[in-house]
Amino acid sequence: MSILVLNRSDYFVKNFNYEFLTDPDVILKEFPSTRIKCLSECVKDSACFYLTFRTDICKLYNKYAIVKKIIANDSCIYTKKSNIYSDSEKLNDYFMASSESVSHNTIPSEIISSVGNQFGIKWGEWDQSDNFTTTLSTSSSTIPPVIISSINNPYGVNWGSWGPTEVCDHNDYVIGFRTKLHPYQGHGLGPSIDDTALNGVELICSNGKKIKSSEGEFGSWDTIFRNCSNQQKINGFFYGIHQKQVNGDNTATNLIRLNCTNDFRITSLEGSWSTSIISISCPYGVIVGLRTQVQSSQSTTDNTALNNIEFICKII
Repeated sequence: MSILVLNRSDYFVKNFNYEFLTDPDVILKEFPSTRIKCLSECVKDSACFYLTFRTDICKLYNKYAIVKKIIANDSCIYTKKSNIYSDSEKLNDYFMASSESVSHNTIPSEIISSVGNQFGIKWGEWDQSDNFTTTLSTSSSTIPPVIISSINNPYGVNWGSWGPTEVCDHNDYVIGFRTKLHPYQGHGLGPSIDDTALNGVELICSNGKKIKSSEGEFGSWDTIFRNCSNQQKINGFFYGIHQKQVNGDNTATNLIRLNCTNDFRITSLEGSWSTSIISISCPYGVIVGLRTQVQSSQSTTDNTALNNIEFICKII
């Protein structure tokens, strides 16, 4: 008989204040359990990328659950550290076969009641009347904002701290963006030749409001915003990340591109070291906000600045 010795901190990262929409396409299994058994089952199942444990119920999720991630106070997702996504994988392709994917997005009542102030703004500015409904199923479901993110990139790039979440005003949405790029400094490592590629992303909303989260200290902003034509909305993004370098210069995120609802792709300033370019789309709605993970300036000679980005999708 084999014995699995599990230290959950060795296998999992806990992501607080998140939950997954209930969708049978992403749930591997659901069963009564203890926490340690729940964690162990996910470790043993190669198809398990995430799990939740709530009121003695264990739910194991496949890799496609990442596009069903929502903000939910007092909830927690366990992310398995060994998760590997394929290069250039388009997770939303999994859902293209069904035109009823939104109707699967039913949400437990305890999650609906806890969705709220994770944006760092007051209910008076983003109140409960700002929830969203879908009529694609026989009964309407309240649909909260959903997060799409590069955090589960296939290279494990995850340095730095997350900045504040910033969103467009009520009923406004993102129509364009610009990036902050640290241009090529030179080959190798050293104070004067350290490259960091992208250092920030700034969005522009349909009412002209400009929003950005944290940014690195290196480089310069694009001189203009790159917008979708005719106030088109944005429903997804592409990201290019430089895989971790053992003895070389790490640059983390090198490019962000946004996808307009007419399928036109907009680009701004970009670095040149992306190992692969990966696409993630909103499972519903359009992009209305963002949050960025930035590594602050290090005393070493290898800085990375912008590491990961989250976009907030909402039905408008």
